[in-house]
Amino acid sequence: SPKHCYCAIEQVYKVGANQDSKNLLKTNLLSKTWFDRRRLQDRSTSHQGCVEVHTMLSQSPWPEVASEWKSLCATEFRYSSYFEGSQSKSLKENPKSVIGCVKALEKLEIL
Repeated sequence: SPKHCYCAIEQVYKVGANQDSKNLLKTNLLSKTWFDRRRLQDRSTSHQGCVEVHTMLSQSPWPEVASEWKSLCATEFRYSSYFEGSQSKSLKENPKSVIGCVKALEKLEIL
């Protein structure tokens, strides 16, 4: 999962926060493969997991990595107000339009 990937790299970071650690983090974490249909369906990548990873990244010495992660998550979780997804504004403007919800924050459908 993305969280496990980050935790492994975090251990490398503890040894030394250098450019190699940052490159390792970017190469292994900032990948669209975390958001393929299989990972989303089996919930190895979830909205909550992405929030947790973003929180950890926000505390790292590389804020640009946190920003890139947030952008990746916003693309997948379009209705997420946390990640400021592309559809979150329409949800805020018309909350009555949500007529169905499959696991809150995982998949919201506006019809």
